[in-house]
Amino acid sequence: MQKEYQIVYDYNGYQISTMNGSDDWIPTKEIAEKLLERRQQKPFFMGEKLYLIERESQTPYPEMQVYNGKPVYEYPYLYWDALDVGDYVSREVAEWIAECVPPIMYSRGLIQCGEPYDSALDKTINRHRPVYLTLRRVDNGVWEFLGYCFKGQTVDYRG
Repeated sequence: MQKEYQIVYDYNGYQISTMNGSDDWIPTKEIAEKLLERRQQKPFFMGEKLYLIERESQTPYPEMQVYNGKPVYEYPYLYWDALDVGDYVSREVAEWIAECVPPIMYSRGLIQCGEPYDSALDKTINRHRPVYLTLRRVDNGVWEFLGYCFKGQTVDYRG
């Protein structure tokens, strides 16, 4: 039977989930471990001892699509905080990004979400500028996550 995972910390004798939303259970250990590592680096959770708990899956999860030997993330496997630059997402996810807020960049091959993710120092002008979730189409139905980039650019600001 498949397992699912949750990231928690202890508070006054209770296990508190670190996840937002109604479904706190993560469908794979790999995704849960990435999220755990990244949550531990966030100021809100620093000082808390975060750990994974697991249970038998309450929901049968669909098999993930694979492209060039790598998974193509789509719901219920999609957690933006767990994606690395170069990971793939499905066409449905890319369309959702393009439709959730008007994109600042949208062509047949590139989407930049219209809502800034954060701001970062642009070393070319020595000023902070907004960065946007950026996707590039690599094949019919498959998009590559390029990270969080300045408007019109395709290089993740984290370098």
